[in-house]
Amino acid sequence: MIEEEEEEEEEEEASSKTIIPPA
Repeated sequence: MIEEEEEEEEEEEASSKTIIPPA
């Protein structure tokens, strides 16, 4: 996992369970 976008890092973990639409 590339840690370039740290802001979306938490969203990436949640996306494996729930799909988060990009705002």
